[in-house]
Amino acid sequence: MTVYLLSLWASGACLCSVFLTKFMIRINIQDVPNNRSSHVKVTPKSGGIAVAIPFLGALFLYDFFYSFSLPFVTSILFASSLIVLMGFWDDMKGLSWRVRLGFQGGVALFMVMSGVSFKTLFLPFFGVVPLGFWGPLISCLGMVAFMNFYNFMDGLNGLTIGSTLIGLFFFGVIVLCLNFENQGSLTFFCIILLILTLLPVFFFNFPNGKIFLGDAGSQFLGLVLPLIGIIATFEFPEIFEGNGFEERGVSPFLIPLLFFNFIFDGLLTLILRAMRGRKIWEADRNHLFHMLLDKKISARNVSYIHFAFFTIQGLIALYFTFYVASRFFIFGVGTVFTLHLLYAYWLLRKSGIKGVFHA
Repeated sequence: MTVYLLSLWASGACLCSVFLTKFMIRINIQDVPNNRSSHVKVTPKSGGIAVAIPFLGALFLYDFFYSFSLPFVTSILFASSLIVLMGFWDDMKGLSWRVRLGFQGGVALFMVMSGVSFKTLFLPFFGVVPLGFWGPLISCLGMVAFMNFYNFMDGLNGLTIGSTLIGLFFFGVIVLCLNFENQGSLTFFCIILLILTLLPVFFFNFPNGKIFLGDAGSQFLGLVLPLIGIIATFEFPEIFEGNGFEERGVSPFLIPLLFFNFIFDGLLTLILRAMRGRKIWEADRNHLFHMLLDKKISARNVSYIHFAFFTIQGLIALYFTFYVASRFFIFGVGTVFTLHLLYAYWLLRKSGIKGVFHA
């Protein structure tokens, strides 16, 4: 794909996103505040429709006219459309956690059966480790987890979209630097499309919250991001030879590293619910960003804090991709994990969460 064609397709998708965002605001599928909400007034939601439709439409049309080298586009279109429809129905009518989880599991299983799963892993002192059966299992569970964590974190103006844009920016830089000549890759096309379809919704969402992503948007992002990450390992594979030569590639740890903040917050929230004897599938206000709000930090500054975390994650990902051997990438995840652990420890102590540090 030439730069001209990429710009043309992406610009068209961006314009479509602008019009659809305004349309969804006019339709006004309402998000009514409750005791867990961070907003206080009724706000339109399902802004994710303005991301998903232009993204999927541009992906379909480009593959129809030019076609990508990988055979996964049809599967991605089908699975993503299903998850968007499920999320949109949830926005309008509400779905039980069992129905949502069933949809998520079915879609993830479909993608794995279509061949979209991790095959190998580079580990310190071991080199290439074939994943075998574990590859599809890890991929399937990862997609389901990502969809839920994205749904968890979509609770504050700008937080989810802004953080995602930062993660995608670093992802795009890494992919572009790995192979500048391969701008026609499915990975790079999806990254650019996603950035340009998210930007219009972001401008309406942050800082004034004229529209929210809604479940349609959070579920869509939670599926598409790990899919792009897995496909990137096919297009830009890590190559390690016994003589010590190593070609840089996309590690399976890249997406978890770039979006680690959401993964950590989601897992910690589930752990806190379990420790307090609550049902882990019932929503509450024990996310770290809720604790920051309770400390009288403004919603805008809470989003900025998360943007800073995502920037740090992106810089660490760049460093480990280009300056450290790929098989040591797991140490990048470990570095970010340690940072988040210290942050969570400090915030939990300050917040005095019952059942963690206090009786």
